Amino acid sequence: MLRNNLHYALLAVVRRWRRNLLTVLAMLAGTTTIIMLVGVSESSALNTSSQLASYDSTRLGVRLQPQTWDIPEDELLWRVNQVPEVKAAGTVTIDTQTTRPQVNRPGYEGQQTPLAIVSEAGLKARGAHIVEGHFSEPARERPGEPTVYLGVALAKELGVSTEPGRNMIEVNGMRAYVLGIIRDGGKNAALSSALILPSTSTFLPQAHTLQRGMDVIVNPGSADTVAEQLKQVLDPQRAPVDTNIEIPPSPVTLRASLTKDSRALTTIILVVLIASTSFGIVMTMQISVWERRREIGINRALGLGRRDVAVSFLAEAALLGALGALGGFILGILGSWVVCLLNGWALSLPPLILGIPFLGLGVGIVAGALPAYAATKVQPLELLQ
Repeated sequence: MLRNNLHYALLAVVRRWRRNLLTVLAMLAGTTTIIMLVGVSESSALNTSSQLASYDSTRLGVRLQPQTWDIPEDELLWRVNQVPEVKAAGTVTIDTQTTRPQVNRPGYEGQQTPLAIVSEAGLKARGAHIVEGHFSEPARERPGEPTVYLGVALAKELGVSTEPGRNMIEVNGMRAYVLGIIRDGGKNAALSSALILPSTSTFLPQAHTLQRGMDVIVNPGSADTVAEQLKQVLDPQRAPVDTNIEIPPSPVTLRASLTKDSRALTTIILVVLIASTSFGIVMTMQISVWERRREIGINRALGLGRRDVAVSFLAEAALLGALGALGGFILGILGSWVVCLLNGWALSLPPLILGIPFLGLGVGIVAGALPAYAATKVQPLELLQ
């Protein structure tokens, strides 16, 4: 009997396709929107988190108090290298707001620039490199001839090089010689526009009033563990160190953060979809009951029970919901794939979307309950008079 009910339900949907089409299209459009919203947001978040993770998930930023400038670089590196997961480390302090020294070529107007304080180990850890000249500690300078370094962008803007006659600049009115020009590493750009001093330089005393920064490169996936271990090896009881460690978000955390708002929007759209399509199915099925009252009465007179009438209408409503949801599911996946293909993303869809067609089926059954109940109340004798 159930098979016959499903057969009659399918025939009813097909025979009245014009009336049912709008209901199915409404469900299809809503489902397509939800699938594409989820697919595009998830894929975009995956792509963004992957890019940021590959760039920054292995880099920790350590900030130490100004008094740590008295601690030799070798001692700090010895402490940091006690952590097994550390691959490289070194001093890299970049100040873009506090000091901003005035830099110019003699006889030219000056400009305020960011100040960076680095060690040779810090340059290597950051991936920066000397493109002209060489790196030397101030202890090797000749008396009265302080040396500095420039980022490539700043050197180009000033028209300065390491060649004799073109390597002299003024910093806050004091003459200094450019010993090297540095290009920042990877996707970083801060060093390229900065005046750069070695970590042991005394040329600008105010530089050592800044917090001392270190770049620490660690093995992938070990950032949280290394951060805790660094706090132990850089313990205030062993040296006047107050450690602040910036831990980049893990790819999982970053992806969850990026998709949080889109999932909230998806939930709202889903609720609106369920409400609107439920109303559409109810109205469609109510009209169907009214149009088929005589047919229902005849079937009841021939012995068809109320249960079979209800099942037939519930099956018809379920088919409307399932057809729209299944069509939207397929179109949504195709649409998401096209968007990802155009943007060069990997398609990412959560497993939960596999339940969308079944949700459409359920919405159809729930929405069809009231019309199905109304159909069971049709009296055969009343219609046959």
